[in-house]
Amino acid sequence: MISNDCSLEIELNKFIPTFRRLITDCIEKPWEYSCHFTLDDRNGIAKMRFLLDNEYRTADILTIPFKQLDEEAISAEITYRVNSQKQKTMLVAQRLKDIISILQEHNPAIIEVIQRAVSGHEESSGQGMPFDSTNFFETG
Repeated sequence: MISNDCSLEIELNKFIPTFRRLITDCIEKPWEYSCHFTLDDRNGIAKMRFLLDNEYRTADILTIPFKQLDEEAISAEITYRVNSQKQKTMLVAQRLKDIISILQEHNPAIIEVIQRAVSGHEESSGQGMPFDSTNFFETG
């Protein structure tokens, strides 16, 4: 559950659709809904406020606080994401190698067609390197 000082609660699985609707309302009805993002550089804290404007008053619908991460946490997050992408790339490359070896074993004619198509594409793009299925997608 998400709650604030006014004891307003929303289930976490309903937060995303509610937030999405609030963003849509800010875009489609700017005369009625508004969003303000304020940044305090001294403390590294920011707030995003969603407001409902009517002719009598302005009501604060939702306030989301943001806090800047320290450099170690940012570095760890970047390292994690880069390593995750490398692992996914290596997994896809290994699967592609497996598919190519199966095709070479069972239908070498398809590999020849692929080689011609890839080398023709590379020549037209100015790269001109022939397709080599033995070291296809080498990572290093």
